[in-house]
Amino acid sequence: MQRINLAQFAEGDSRVYAGVNRGRNAAAVEDLVLVGTNDRIEIHVPEDTIAVTFSFFCGMFEDIIERLGRDAFETIFTFTGRDISRVIEAALNDGDRFRRFKTP
Repeated sequence: MQRINLAQFAEGDSRVYAGVNRGRNAAAVEDLVLVGTNDRIEIHVPEDTIAVTFSFFCGMFEDIIERLGRDAFETIFTFTGRDISRVIEAALNDGDRFRRFKTP
């Protein structure tokens, strides 16, 4: 199982993960574009995290969710550490808002 610690994407001492471009950068660094349905990836959100914003989450996962769908996303990814389930559910349930972040 691949493990990704979001702490590596913190800017300085910031405990907020924000911005669609930062999320896209995280996805690029981790080669998430290559993720397939047989992969299993753990995303660790540090306990001292203040927030993972909707825009960061969408930037990091938009392509995967659109390409593979919700069910595959939920099978592939597990999230540990700080609970960000509200951000995850918002992204998975609010398609119109989610698509605003899609690269044209």
